[in-house]
Amino acid sequence: MQKFLSVSDQKVLLGLRHAHGQEREKLTEFLPYLSEFDQRRLYAPEAYSSTYNFCVQGLGLSEMEACSRIKVAGLGRLYPEIGKYCGLGKFR
Repeated sequence: MQKFLSVSDQKVLLGLRHAHGQEREKLTEFLPYLSEFDQRRLYAPEAYSSTYNFCVQGLGLSEMEACSRIKVAGLGRLYPEIGKYCGLGKFR
């Protein structure tokens, strides 16, 4: 990518680690919304047949990302303490 031509390897590595940390924080924020979205069946008014279809087609997640996030979001309803582990990267 043109943007990285003059960036050192070390700065790319540091940037990647920083972005990954933010991704985990965002995931911790995303999952409760996904759980509530699923529980309220808000995919139907958006013209999707399921939360899975909304995640894949509406949000652009891969099939694997959609499945894992929906599963963890559902577990979060049963075990709210799971949320802290998402920020630590314990779920994939």
